[in-house]
Amino acid sequence: MNELNDNDVIGAGKFIKGDDIASSGPEQVTIVGVRKDTFDDDETKQILMFEDGRELTLNATRSGQLESIFGRPLRVSAVKGKAVELFNEKVNQGMYKGKNSVHIRAVGKAAF
Repeated sequence: MNELNDNDVIGAGKFIKGDDIASSGPEQVTIVGVRKDTFDDDETKQILMFEDGRELTLNATRSGQLESIFGRPLRVSAVKGKAVELFNEKVNQGMYKGKNSVHIRAVGKAAF
């Protein structure tokens, strides 16, 4: 049995969404690991895990943002234990146009 610990985050709020960051403002988080998960559409995605138990799926944009902070090739060892800042930015094109999206930048870096 995989029983959860008292500090585990449960329910739908585990994954960070753009609206979460839009309402709270930029947020500093520490990466504790990276895992893979397969979703309902059978697509396997990499997921950043943070010390507070929340998670963020990695897409091409977020992976590129991490590479700009930590360099290429981007390895788990380069990000594990490191702090980053999550911020909201509205998507300006494509099927998610107008939606809030979570982005990653170095801690203390001003919004561009």
